[in-house]
Amino acid sequence: MVGYVKFLEGRQFVESVHEQVNAALLEHTLSSHPHFLDRFGQLLCWLPELHSLSAHAEDYLCDKNLSGEVPCNSLLIEMLHAKRACS
Repeated sequence: MVGYVKFLEGRQFVESVHEQVNAALLEHTLSSHPHFLDRFGQLLCWLPELHSLSAHAEDYLCDKNLSGEVPCNSLLIEMLHAKRACS
């Protein structure tokens, strides 16, 4: 998770919070779906795929915006520009 960020400050803090979130997700998954013991592992396996899919979707939207096929005043496009400006 931490490898996705180029210039991360407070890396130990972020890693600690990441572990806490994973523990909370595991606890929630086990209590909400006790009959699916491997549910947590399945969710974690999907995260890289979702990350890749979101990157492709951003590229697609950016291309559509540059070609004028998407209104430039939409909130989605504003969020895309803000994210790309920070990268």
